[in-house]
Amino acid sequence: MVWAKIKLFLGKKFKKIMEKKIKSLNLLGIKNSLQIFTGKVKKIFSHAAFSHLNHIRMDNMKK
Repeated sequence: MVWAKIKLFLGKKFKKIMEKKIKSLNLLGIKNSLQIFTGKVKKIFSHAAFSHLNHIRMDNMKK
């Protein structure tokens, strides 16, 4: 009987904690997906710039 009460109490606590975690995870998820998206865009741009610079460097080396 006591164990059932403890389990119920812990269950409620756990549920509250998990709900909080899920809410913060959702916010984090949105933030992370934005960061990943901007990161990909940045990577594409930096890669393009880098390869462009490499071409310039190669041309200079050939001379």
